[in-house]
Amino acid sequence: MKLRTRLFLSISALITVALLGLLLSMVSVQQMASSQQTMIRNNTFVLDMGLKLRQNLSEQLTQLLDDGSDPRVLADLQAQFQQLLDEGMQHESQFSDNEQEFSKANAKYQDFLQQLKAAASPARSLSVDEPLGQAFSELRATLIAYHKQAVEQIRDAEKISGIARC
Repeated sequence: MKLRTRLFLSISALITVALLGLLLSMVSVQQMASSQQTMIRNNTFVLDMGLKLRQNLSEQLTQLLDDGSDPRVLADLQAQFQQLLDEGMQHESQFSDNEQEFSKANAKYQDFLQQLKAAASPARSLSVDEPLGQAFSELRATLIAYHKQAVEQIRDAEKISGIARC
């Protein structure tokens, strides 16, 4: 084999290895982008749903504290809250790595509804010492914790992508 042929083959092999490396890096970047996009979609859903749930819960609290409120309005708000929770649990079922926080919130909400039915005067039973007040606080804390968890996941993703950019 002549020297020129050997040099041509070694340069060809080097270019082939470089192209394979480039292809492999492109595939890994595409996979990372896809997983980040999925995580962002999931966290955006969680933040949006958490906001809606907390707004609804605040409206329910306003109805409970208002002595002259219409019970149908409270019932409608409760139905909307349950519908939002059902949407959240359905979304959770699509992601196997979720901690099932909407399911936990649903259990806390059911406890809150039971305590609400058992309370003789809901407006006076909302103190932290009363079972209704405790159930409300636990539900609210669960919603806030899930919201904070989504924000932390976003921050962690930003840190990772910031490290990857450097």
